[in-house]
Amino acid sequence: MTTKNNTNDKFRQNTPAGFPANQETDYSYDPMGDLIRDMDVRTTVESLPELEKNICLMLMAGEKVNAICRELKISAHSFWNKHIPIIRDRFLEYGFEQNEIYF
Repeated sequence: MTTKNNTNDKFRQNTPAGFPANQETDYSYDPMGDLIRDMDVRTTVESLPELEKNICLMLMAGEKVNAICRELKISAHSFWNKHIPIIRDRFLEYGFEQNEIYF
């Protein structure tokens, strides 16, 4: 005879950590949505002026701000106060939301 607690324990054992055992989780994957977002990012980056495009590509590659400034021979002040606003404004202009821009 199986008690209610034993049934719930078995269900919890098969539930991924961090997910409530009493809710269904949507594991669907939208590859077309990812492709469209990637294309949108590429289109936006390609539309940037050359220096801002290089900055953006270096940021996307994981380069640190100091390394980018050193390689492109720009000051950190110029990086944050001139170039990043241009990049941010272009992403907003191309339809990205403020909460999607992490720089």
